[in-house]
Amino acid sequence: WVKVNPLISGTPAHGYEIKSINVYPDEIEIYGPRSLVENCTRIQTQVVSVKNASTSLEKAVIPENLGAFLKHVSGEKLRVEVEIGPVISSKSFDNIPLIFVNPAQDFEVIPAISSVKITVSGNLLEMEKFTPEKDCAKIDCSSITEEGDFELPVKYSIPDSLSVIDGPATAKVMTKHPTP
Repeated sequence: WVKVNPLISGTPAHGYEIKSINVYPDEIEIYGPRSLVENCTRIQTQVVSVKNASTSLEKAVIPENLGAFLKHVSGEKLRVEVEIGPVISSKSFDNIPLIFVNPAQDFEVIPAISSVKITVSGNLLEMEKFTPEKDCAKIDCSSITEEGDFELPVKYSIPDSLSVIDGPATAKVMTKHPTP
């Protein structure tokens, strides 16, 4: 019995990568002259190309170059499965202004910070097109009914296919009655 190594060539399409490679069965029984069998520790499959692939693929192949004297006992084809998936990328954005929405008209909102830094993650192809909108970081002030210091959640508006992986979850604000 010898281990089977899948032989892969090429690179997936831009924005995609190989996530995993499996071969079934992962060991096969070979026969031939004793010295050749004893010195054979692994065999390779025929080449499976992933050139420009953007989806997973499966291919039936035979063992490659066993030579004239070694034989695969069952003679069955091997199955190589290559999982292809999107490259995940992240990018940081500085000085995203905090937008305060729904403040009570009789209060002035004074933020502890006026902008945030966020890191966004997602599919590389989506990340290459993404630029945050000027109003993507918002704080809803509708719950404030009196003067004081408050810590309110920051809500981020970004495409559903992306996620904020770093950035403040809350921000401090102070409210007071405007000075005439």
